[in-house]
Amino acid sequence: MTIAGLLAGCASLDRESELEVGLVDLRLRSSTVLETTLDVALRIENPTPDPVKLRGATHKLVVNDVKLGKAMAGESLEIPRFGSTVQWATVHLSHLRLATKLPRLLESEAIDYRLESLLYFQGGGRARVRREDRLHLGNSPPENLPLAPSAGMQP
Repeated sequence: MTIAGLLAGCASLDRESELEVGLVDLRLRSSTVLETTLDVALRIENPTPDPVKLRGATHKLVVNDVKLGKAMAGESLEIPRFGSTVQWATVHLSHLRLATKLPRLLESEAIDYRLESLLYFQGGGRARVRREDRLHLGNSPPENLPLAPSAGMQP
């Protein structure tokens, strides 16, 4: 096989995707002394005119630059054209890995999270999808939102 043939084969494995993945829900499944298992709901959106068939996915969840775990889903599913589907995946959190980092996470006024997904298509190929967002905690509003006027004040 030629170098060009090898490169073409590698290029077909990873492709850009218009799909979007977002975190929808977290549910506690079980907990032991050393590990917590969560069921994670992820919404996969397809903004294209063609349905997309997946044969599985992995989703790495990072919070404030701390890798919490990797959720894996092995079931096949179809995302309809111009539609979305919720995929449930399982993630295992190691208490030993989080022990030194948990106090810093709990003291944060905001949580920055990153979801790095690898989607595997039926028929071959895969796509990487990344999403970043910020969840504000505490009493101070996000900097980009206007403050609501107090009672009795004119807007």
